[in-house]
Amino acid sequence: MNEKAYWYYFLNLGKLYYAGGLDANYQGERHTTYEFVNNNSFAYPFFDRDIAQQIADELGGNLITVKGTFNEFIAQGNRWGKYIEEVRKK
Repeated sequence: MNEKAYWYYFLNLGKLYYAGGLDANYQGERHTTYEFVNNNSFAYPFFDRDIAQQIADELGGNLITVKGTFNEFIAQGNRWGKYIEEVRKK
């Protein structure tokens, strides 16, 4: 049985891929920091194209469209999640 194909997106900025953002307040102002990786294996997989495009427009990046199975999307999310956990431990 063939698995249904899904579209998901990576945000690309030059040779880097978006791996997430954190909002913070500093001296009463809201700031956002962004994490990037140089390997799309650890990039954040967007399922919602509009949200991905909004962030790409904000950062000046491009979307890379990926066609894969739901299991591939979940596996990408798991790799990304493990990467982020390790980064935040440091």
